[in-house]
Amino acid sequence: MFISIDVGGTNTRLASTKNLKDIKEYRTFSTPKDFSLGIKKITNAIEEMALQSQIKAIIIGLPGVIDREKQKLVKAPNLKNWVNKPIVDLLSKKFKCRTLLENDTALGGLGEAVFGAGKKYQIIAYLTLGTGLGGARIVNKKIDQSAQGFEPGHQIVKINGKQCSCGQKGCLEAYISSKAFYQKYKTKPESCTNTKIWAEFSQKFGQGLVNVIALWSPNIVIIGGGFSKKGEMLFNLLKKFVKQNLRIFKTPPIVKSTLCDKSGIYGGFYYLKTHIK
Repeated sequence: MFISIDVGGTNTRLASTKNLKDIKEYRTFSTPKDFSLGIKKITNAIEEMALQSQIKAIIIGLPGVIDREKQKLVKAPNLKNWVNKPIVDLLSKKFKCRTLLENDTALGGLGEAVFGAGKKYQIIAYLTLGTGLGGARIVNKKIDQSAQGFEPGHQIVKINGKQCSCGQKGCLEAYISSKAFYQKYKTKPESCTNTKIWAEFSQKFGQGLVNVIALWSPNIVIIGGGFSKKGEMLFNLLKKFVKQNLRIFKTPPIVKSTLCDKSGIYGGFYYLKTHIK
């Protein structure tokens, strides 16, 4: 049995699998801000799913900057208490198996590339917008190489702009995260039906999206996370803005994630398949 874990800023999801393709059992719970409580809930969920079965390997995706050599989370604006905690060592010792760590959005993009909306495409820009804005570039069904990962949510879109939880000012995430949305519009994204609000929101999101396309040059853009559930209204506004403002390249398809909340889980399955012998 294998375990795939997707820890987000709002929710944590876990799934077990025997064939690294199909979900056997699935669990989800709100992500605790406190690491000690978080690791306890994760280990309890794994024990419930595994019962007496031997766990061969675990993959865990965390939101933020990953030090792959040390196998630790080193920067996480939305989960600061999880930074530099020995989560890999704790899980490896507890379940006596190999545990791997990756960025949560990178695993989400990998899941879409292999099992979801990006199956037919070579280069994928995957963005997930909810508690924060994460992103990853997937090339030929592999997480593209990088020195420190991908953080499109922390591109500067306004000099000396709003304070971001990462410490910078003017980050895209500071303007379009679910928290920023509520602070500005006094309503939650999932309950907002005001077209003027979404038109304004899509311009700021679209500004960042144009930058991502210009820098990553993808064949397709896939958007996941809570905001993707707004459906055609948001996507039509985004497509219109990008088409009007991106002149150097042809606008690639901009589509909704097909695996939705399970993108990271499926990406974890494929990551284990290609990294565990």
